[in-house]
Amino acid sequence: MSASQHSPAKWFLVVPIDPTPGELEWFDRLVKPYGFERQWLGKTWLDSEMAQKPEIARYAHGDRLELS
Repeated sequence: MSASQHSPAKWFLVVPIDPTPGELEWFDRLVKPYGFERQWLGKTWLDSEMAQKPEIARYAHGDRLELS
């Protein structure tokens, strides 16, 4: 895993889908050899973050906010 070359303390996979049990098994096998903390953050997490911080979606869509 290329992220491991940077010796992270934590690694988060952020994707717009919630994992199936099979995908979680794959993820666990993928990251098991590495000692850093890792977590799958999926659609449910993203939806929650977007609901709490709507400026993220506006920024991602190019609607830049002018901050004074």
